[in-house]
Amino acid sequence: MVEQALAALNTIKKTDFQQIKSFASPPLGFDAVFGSVMYLMAGHWNDTIEVDKNKKPKSAEWKACLKMMKSPDDFMKRLIEFKDIVDKNLVVQANVHSVKSLFLCQEYFTVETMTLKSGAVGGVTSWVLNIVKYWDVIQLVEPKRKQLKEAEEMLEEANSKLAIVEGIVNELNTKLAKLQAEFDNAIAEKN
Repeated sequence: MVEQALAALNTIKKTDFQQIKSFASPPLGFDAVFGSVMYLMAGHWNDTIEVDKNKKPKSAEWKACLKMMKSPDDFMKRLIEFKDIVDKNLVVQANVHSVKSLFLCQEYFTVETMTLKSGAVGGVTSWVLNIVKYWDVIQLVEPKRKQLKEAEEMLEEANSKLAIVEGIVNELNTKLAKLQAEFDNAIAEKN
């Protein structure tokens, strides 16, 4: 998933964004693609994406999208590095749900449709779709990671207690061996 998203980004050139930014009124779907990027990145790119108290973009209109893309190099870098934010499960859950309900449900929100209009927008569309799928997987995996961590902590605690008990048992076995030797000597002397 993430590999596909990053591969799609590798086909995009700086000049592609300059062309996209030249639209005063974008072709159908462009605003949805870049608006969905704004929702996903909201709260993680505060110098470019203004957010409300719930970390939702204040605006995902085309002008706000253009502001987000003002530096194509920075925009691409942030798209590429976004996987780390998803890995840490830091994407605002409500924003992902907004992307799904506002944008991904649109029939034109497909890689094929957007690629026919612009290869760069098709690449960003692929990135959005794959990042959302990856986020969904992280949501399934994260509880299992927490359970694994808890189980490992319990195992470590149990192993610590076991080491203490084994130490006590070894000490008692040493005392028992000494007492058994003394008993055997006393029996031998008696006989």
